[in-house]
Amino acid sequence: MVTLQKNNSGILHQQMTERLETHRKLDAFSQHLLDACRFVLVSPSLSANIGSAVRALTTMGIPDLMVVAPRDAAFREDAGALALAAGAEARLAQVGSRPSLDAALADCQLAVAVSAEGREFGPPPAFPGPLCAEVLGMLSAGQVQRVAFVFGTERTGLGTAEMARCQRWLTIPADADYSSLNLAQAVQIVAFSLRRAVLEREAARVMTRGESASGGAPSAELARAVDGYPTDVCGREDAASPAAGVRHDGSRGLRSGERLADLGAVEGLVRHAESSLAALGTLDPARPRRLMARLRHLFGRTSLTAAEVDLLRGICRDIDRRTK
Repeated sequence: MVTLQKNNSGILHQQMTERLETHRKLDAFSQHLLDACRFVLVSPSLSANIGSAVRALTTMGIPDLMVVAPRDAAFREDAGALALAAGAEARLAQVGSRPSLDAALADCQLAVAVSAEGREFGPPPAFPGPLCAEVLGMLSAGQVQRVAFVFGTERTGLGTAEMARCQRWLTIPADADYSSLNLAQAVQIVAFSLRRAVLEREAARVMTRGESASGGAPSAELARAVDGYPTDVCGREDAASPAAGVRHDGSRGLRSGERLADLGAVEGLVRHAESSLAALGTLDPARPRRLMARLRHLFGRTSLTAAEVDLLRGICRDIDRRTK
């Protein structure tokens, strides 16, 4: 009996240890990566969904939630939102609000559209695992300082104009007969995918330090994890398959210290280009056709640096001088 009690005690201790290891604080750098991820809800109809999203993000250690043009401006005090925040009421009170999507994205360098459906001139699809690994890799390398994950309204999702503001498209694989997720559910899936990718990068760093100390070389599988690729733990992806997620490494051969431009600056370039092209006669404001949509898609796919935005704004200013 004594032996059995000791065994049971040991099992209980092991279970508690495993639980503490599973539910734990991240190291400072890993938490920094999650802090740099902003979740943006565009015009949510139900304040309760905002409360649920707050709870979902709090459980994953992601603090930055912003709401764009909410139907109820007093959503922080809404009874349904408070009830579904379930212990994260303090976080609900800190949720930011902006009048437009452009304002919510202004200080970000990368925006990821979360949508079941794509749009014309939109980015190619990617699944949560590969895309979250890519985003963390860009943050870790200093190519971007803040990334936004953009979710549309409950009934219609993201529109064409909203998708056009994003440079990546994350889609959650679902059954063809019913692929529409609840807003808070979608937030939870993306938030979990980010935390999982952070934990894998953290584990890879620990293993790499261990390999270096022992004089051994890291395995190919570990090298893939360090680079942000899925490993056997997550399931391998076929890089050539759109269903598996098209990987964009975002590096573009950036020089050390070079970073992508803030999206507010890119949007300023788009508007400047539109007025300059209209003055030049290239763009007919009465019949714009798809020129600006294609140009916006080009800028998004290229992922302009701050220096490149300045260069193109300079060209627009030269056009303005000539046309005047």
